[in-house]
Amino acid sequence: MIDDIIGEYALLVKKDSPSSFDKTLEICFNYFETKQYIMKVLIKAHLSDHFTSAFTHIFITLINDFPAPWRNWDNDLQVSIGVQFATGGIINVLIGWIATDCKIDSKIMIRELMNTIQDLGAQ
Repeated sequence: MIDDIIGEYALLVKKDSPSSFDKTLEICFNYFETKQYIMKVLIKAHLSDHFTSAFTHIFITLINDFPAPWRNWDNDLQVSIGVQFATGGIINVLIGWIATDCKIDSKIMIRELMNTIQDLGAQ
């Protein structure tokens, strides 16, 4: 079931070929909002860590199939760290959002997530 959810998401991202990171987040939030019920089952079964691990593993394997103009990773270590950091963080935010019944509008979530990520680079 986890592989099916992730595989379907990967196909959607590949088909839409987002040109920006916030567009990628929009696809992500919209997709997982439609999968709330299944995700809540995974959360209640304490499988969210397994889901995060599977998601990360699949995207490390497929990252070259998903070109992104905003991503400037120069070597395999940067790819590994980037995928682990991005997927781990985003999936944890999604799980928290889904666990609260997606009460906050996805556009607000995306805006605040983008602001938070940008603040990480502030000096």
